[in-house]
Amino acid sequence: VLTAVHRRQRRIYESLPPVRGLTPFEIALVGDRDSVYYTKHNNGSDSLLPSVAVPLVEEFPRVGAPYRMLCNADLLRKDLIPAHRFYVMYASFMLSKADREALMKRFEREKATVLWIYAPGAFYPDAGPDEKFCADFLGVKMRMVNKKMRPTIKTVPEWGGVSGENNRVTGPWFYPESGYDEVLGHDRNGNPVLVSVKRNGVTHYLSTLTNLPVDTLRRIAERAGVHCYTADTADPAWIGNDVVFIHAASTGTKKIALRPGQKLKKLLGPIAKDELESGEEWFGEAGCTYGFLVESK
Repeated sequence: VLTAVHRRQRRIYESLPPVRGLTPFEIALVGDRDSVYYTKHNNGSDSLLPSVAVPLVEEFPRVGAPYRMLCNADLLRKDLIPAHRFYVMYASFMLSKADREALMKRFEREKATVLWIYAPGAFYPDAGPDEKFCADFLGVKMRMVNKKMRPTIKTVPEWGGVSGENNRVTGPWFYPESGYDEVLGHDRNGNPVLVSVKRNGVTHYLSTLTNLPVDTLRRIAERAGVHCYTADTADPAWIGNDVVFIHAASTGTKKIALRPGQKLKKLLGPIAKDELESGEEWFGEAGCTYGFLVESK
């Protein structure tokens, strides 16, 4: 059965026209090779990397926008990676002074939006973790709590009042205390766990938790000006290179919002029509995957 599915997918892939850039990547999920060595080794219940990277990769397709996976070294190489609207820095625990300065210069040049997940810069190559190191480039004073636990979050009403809990027990934890502009979420004890700060034209978000609710991720993306193709975060979507694939998590009406002057051509899924307009609804069955080629009108 799987061989037949792969064969069909291969035929679809070989029939597609050259990529025309109709679904541009506006989001980059950025990790860091060197930071990996500052996490605990061979301890699945306490390792920081899986607690940050795994839920992000699992949940981010539900944001409904194209994204690419990069590392810090990619961003630091001149003219290699194009500008993005939204950067998610999911593993930047160890940052040298030169890297901090170079990353900030790039973000300022692009006027980007940046989400820093869990203790950015808590380490230098030869020291840490230390709460004061986190403030070196963003100017937000942090408080380190050396305790294993699962922090919670509830966003403020303006951000939907969404609740969540960290997916794993780990530690230490870093809580923002001062130097930020706005608190977007608190834990059950009233401590800020998601804040924003503006620096030289860049909006930075700092998350104490290693994983945020997907609705909050999408809200940040939309505020960064990212185009989201799906109506909500219920159905995961894989988008890029002029194709949009949605897996229906529930039965009901589905729709895809395209950029002006575009339409959808059916590639995969039980849909009667071969073409759909932007925002045109169809009936989706739970468990089915629907694929479309994005074309210009």
